[in-house]
Amino acid sequence: MDRATFDEDASDDSSRVIAVHGELDLRSVAELRRRLQRAFAGGPPRLLIDLTGVSHIDSTGLAELISAHQRVMEMHGRLVLVISSRPIRRTFEIRGVVNMFAIAETRDAALATLAGA
Repeated sequence: MDRATFDEDASDDSSRVIAVHGELDLRSVAELRRRLQRAFAGGPPRLLIDLTGVSHIDSTGLAELISAHQRVMEMHGRLVLVISSRPIRRTFEIRGVVNMFAIAETRDAALATLAGA
């Protein structure tokens, strides 16, 4: 079991980047939630969540990302996920939510999507 770790950065004055490494599951979702709440506190977020380092995502991790997406939409912000792993992307496909999200395969592509929003 890979304990999740998080890195957070501002890509510019208006965009936040949260990178997740390890397993995004029941044990780690509360930390993601705290980081998302900080991002939402500053107004409509332009948020990139980098899942490149995620080795596993369970239903609680997926539910938190769906909740974040809904909150961003309510705030008229923008959320882009970076998913380069086929198994992680497949989880989104199986659950029927892959089309809900803006998804890029690289952080650069995701930042470009945020910049164009």
